Amino acid sequence: MFPERSRDMDDPADVARDALATAPIAVPTEAESFSLEVTVFTISVEPSHVDGLPAFDLRILVPPLAMVTEESIPTVVEDEWFRTFELRLADIAGATRGHRSLEVHTDRGPAMIAVDITLADTNLDRALDDITAVAEYVEGTYAEGIIPGYSYTDVARTLRERATGSSG
Repeated sequence: MFPERSRDMDDPADVARDALATAPIAVPTEAESFSLEVTVFTISVEPSHVDGLPAFDLRILVPPLAMVTEESIPTVVEDEWFRTFELRLADIAGATRGHRSLEVHTDRGPAMIAVDITLADTNLDRALDDITAVAEYVEGTYAEGIIPGYSYTDVARTLRERATGSSG
């Protein structure tokens, strides 16, 4: 797990870390962060603090469309798909119980898109529920953006199969 270090329960980052350590959705990693296994995507959560509140820095890694299709995707299609994905993510706070607005940052690379979101909350149970809601919202937004007419691989195929109730 984590190396032994003294915990300061007045430190909001330690409070967030302890909440994650006892949450059934979080798996400790060696980097003093946690992974979540609530969607098909790779999700890491690092405990932090914002304005004296316990906070959770989420990073959700999703593949660009071109990485999950068997065919080549025209650049204009990939660019518009990404623009639409970002626009849909702007409404992510609506999936939470404790946030009216959330800043979403995306970093688009050739093999992966990083979606970064920080949630801060004094109510740790609600914060953990909101972490799951945010992860599921990103997954659902990605699934909604899958364009018909292409042959999909990897996570996109899994999401399509889930949506249609088929398995192969």
